[in-house]
Amino acid sequence: LVVCSGEAPAREAQRVTCWLWGHLAHGAGGDPRTVPAPVKGLGGVHVVSASVGDAHAAVATRSGLVFTWGDNSFGQLGTGDERPCRAPEVVAGLADAADAVLVACGPQYTAAVSADRNLYTWGRNQPSNYPTLFHTSWQNRGGTPCGTEVASLACGHHHMAVVTSTGSCWLWGYNEDGQLGCQGPDQLNGFQKPVRPLRDPRSPLGRIVQAACGAAHTIVLTESGTAIGFGSNSHGQLGIPSRSSRRYPTRLLADGSPRTARVLAAGHAT
Repeated sequence: LVVCSGEAPAREAQRVTCWLWGHLAHGAGGDPRTVPAPVKGLGGVHVVSASVGDAHAAVATRSGLVFTWGDNSFGQLGTGDERPCRAPEVVAGLADAADAVLVACGPQYTAAVSADRNLYTWGRNQPSNYPTLFHTSWQNRGGTPCGTEVASLACGHHHMAVVTSTGSCWLWGYNEDGQLGCQGPDQLNGFQKPVRPLRDPRSPLGRIVQAACGAAHTIVLTESGTAIGFGSNSHGQLGIPSRSSRRYPTRLLADGSPRTARVLAAGHAT
């Protein structure tokens, strides 16, 4: 597979160019690019999913390959080491295990969903700096179904959320601001294993169709078009008057508001 010369893999029949600008445009350690430009090394590759972290990027292609590049201080490139890469390289460990259809990046980690809807993760706070099947990893100790039948995923700074094809939502990671939607006395400190958000009687969650993660808050969207949030509200990211954190699911928009079609979150904003 020749990537840097711009030659397309044999399985890639159509070109969909990926454009990038900012710090990553010239690769790890390069100067920022202020004008959008095609990513060198992805010429002829049909990109179906793309995401960026603090200083790395990942794309999934129509043929199921994942390319990563940029900083690798925490193994977020999935190469099994901590060597940065200035140009996109195939994540060989994932290519040997599964075809990817979706990628998402946290600040220093990466996640991918395979064609058979299994979750693989690598990098900071993950089981390994090499692509690892989450469902059978030590992070899912206890045998929950988290990481299987994944329909969508979202990455926060130190927590993750997945929505399953049956409308369930699983979250795990750090919960100091209640971003996992659980509030037990033993669930607020340290890294938490996968949990499902508490079903507050004032805000029944129902079937979940999408989740979005900010730095320390989570927004979920129900099938009925209701946006529900929990976690940090230090910058008003939950859209409620109080700046205090919400450790239980809270409806964000008043009755009579337009039906929500999609939710987005990043950092301290929604």
